[in-house]
Amino acid sequence: NGDFGDLVYKFNIDALKKDKDYYFKINNIPSIFLGMFSDAKGKWVKIAHKEETDDDEEESYSFNPLQFIADGFSGNETLYKENRTEIIGLLKKIAQFADEEKLFLFKEKPSVEKVDGRELYKYALTLNKPAILPFYQKLTEEAKKTKNFHELFKDPAVIKYLQSEEFGEFFNYYNENINITLWTDKEGYPAIVQYKVRLIPTDEAEQLKDKQANLVIALKISDINKPVIIEAPKDATDIEKIGGG
Repeated sequence: NGDFGDLVYKFNIDALKKDKDYYFKINNIPSIFLGMFSDAKGKWVKIAHKEETDDDEEESYSFNPLQFIADGFSGNETLYKENRTEIIGLLKKIAQFADEEKLFLFKEKPSVEKVDGRELYKYALTLNKPAILPFYQKLTEEAKKTKNFHELFKDPAVIKYLQSEEFGEFFNYYNENINITLWTDKEGYPAIVQYKVRLIPTDEAEQLKDKQANLVIALKISDINKPVIIEAPKDATDIEKIGGG
């Protein structure tokens, strides 16, 4: 959701995967983005999995945004499955290093509150600036041992930047305008991770003068370790039957 006074917008899209096929349902989206998919709003759209063939080159001239997104999901899922052990191992190390260096500090006293009918523990967090450099250095050394991530941490300029006054100024701005909040359940499992940033347009953006916006990104997690049953929508329309597909 967004509200700039004279500009109000809302994005709301459902997506699921059944076997190798993807399904999307556009609930709310600004009309400027709908274009050829205006007749798809409110309907489940099926994007069937297609095996790569020699004929793909002939079909490459027609571009379908939803097909492009689904192909991206499929590719990332395959990549994750191939490298799952290494990814999970690195994530565990990231958590370990963050704990060792005290990368996150409490911004305020933890509290208990009810969210969506669940009793959760709320932790407002802030980054600990002195911990960022040693955390990154440990992560760099760990990444050198991996097959897929060592290239991401090869640039020595990053270390230099983290030690610069420029980074100090950026961090101060970040700390003033970013809020990170974590909610956990009684067992300690994460329930919600929320990232909120206050956006302040530059002076060059005259139409947004004296206006600000808040961008909130939240990941909600529930039913951990419980089976998930996914049923394909029975009334889904094939993407090729949507206008311009």
